[in-house]
Amino acid sequence: MNYEILNEYLYPLFHSGFSRMYHVWELIGLEFASGKDLYNIHSQCMFRIVDKDGKIMICDNDYYEDESVFEDKLDKVGAVLSDMKVKNVRVDPTGDMEILLEEDHRIQLFVNSTDGESEMWRLLNQDPETPHIICYPGKIERYPE
Repeated sequence: MNYEILNEYLYPLFHSGFSRMYHVWELIGLEFASGKDLYNIHSQCMFRIVDKDGKIMICDNDYYEDESVFEDKLDKVGAVLSDMKVKNVRVDPTGDMEILLEEDHRIQLFVNSTDGESEMWRLLNQDPETPHIICYPGKIERYPE
């Protein structure tokens, strides 16, 4: 996918506010609100959330240690990030994504597969007419085309 087109899809995230984090099985959901619009990122890849001091607040490995502790961490980190505005979003050629929030907190998603077929993350809008952006190892596609 052309990075100009990708940036066009990422643009609505800028200045949106972080709403919540949730998880279903091994999928992590990140919700952002901008006015009446809701944007979600569904991540099935490695992730971490880092505070302004560089301390990891939560990461994907926490899920495998103890699910109830993970749920508590999700709630606590979600409360800290609640309503923080998005300052910047970057996606590099591998598909890794970094979302910089106010107070220099960072949400980082890391592509961790080489098969080219596994969905790593997906950006979607609640509007059913808006295509999703899906990241696979080595490629980013719009769905439906």
